[in-house]
Amino acid sequence: MKKSDKRFVVLWTVYFDKNKSRRYGRKLPISLSVEKPSLKDLEEALKSLKYNYAIEETKKYPASWFDSTGRILVFTDKKKGIVLKEVALKLKQLKFRK
Repeated sequence: MKKSDKRFVVLWTVYFDKNKSRRYGRKLPISLSVEKPSLKDLEEALKSLKYNYAIEETKKYPASWFDSTGRILVFTDKKKGIVLKEVALKLKQLKFRK
């Protein structure tokens, strides 16, 4: 297995949630965030961006261990910040269409 095959970025739904503060896990500015993103929304954005990913539905974000939100592992060599912005922009497009 190549080194690049092992690298991944973890995405939690809270990273993109407009209703959460930075203190509680949001990683992006409100202008790039959406209301109540779901794993399905993130999956749709990742599909359209042609990323390889794996969904782990039973995982819980450590700061809100009582909510079973799940997480997505994105297999890429890009930095986390770049992946977050790409996914956030795509989420905004998808939410706007609905």
